[in-house]
Order: sequence, then C-alpha cells, then structure tokens
Amino acid sequence: MFFTTLALFLKSPFGSLLTLDDSIEQKGTKDRSALLHTEGEAVTDLRPGGRAVFDGHRVDVTAQTGYVACGSHIRVIKVQGNQITVKEIQPT
Repeated sequence: MFFTTLALFLKSPFGSLLTLDDSIEQKGTKDRSALLHTEGEAVTDLRPGGRAVFDGHRVDVTAQTGYVACGSHIRVIKVQGNQITVKEIQPT
C-alpha cells in the first residue's frame, strides 16, 4: 500500500517537482582548437591566468612564462580541452 501511494504521488504534478528528470543533457565545452596559432591581445594582466581577446571574443587563457602585461600581443601555442596556453610576441 505504501509503495503504491508513493508511486502515484511521484507521478502527480506536485510529486514531479520533487524528483529529478531521468535525462541528463550533455553540455560540453566549446571546441577552442581553431584558436591555435591565433594572435590576440591580453586584456588583463596574465599572472599566469587572465583574459585575452581573439577576433573579438574574450577567453580565459594561461601564460606560458608566468606573467604577461595587459595590452601585450600574444599567440596561442597550445589548446587542451578548455585550457588555452599563450606566449607573448613582439607586435608586427
């Protein structure tokens, strides 16, 4: 009797608010491999982590050397999953 009542309760509108959905949506990270060898600009100090702009898109990056000043020209040297590694370059 208890299990029957519980099953009916969980299928009711109120009971469905208390339970999790059966499906789990996969939300993976964006594929950032297209940024490899792209040049951009550091918009924050990279010590070693910070933010940079590539083709108008702001992304989180990590400096290879440890510190890169804000406004420096940088190039993506490695993309592994959602971790983007950059190095400072001389402006051309």
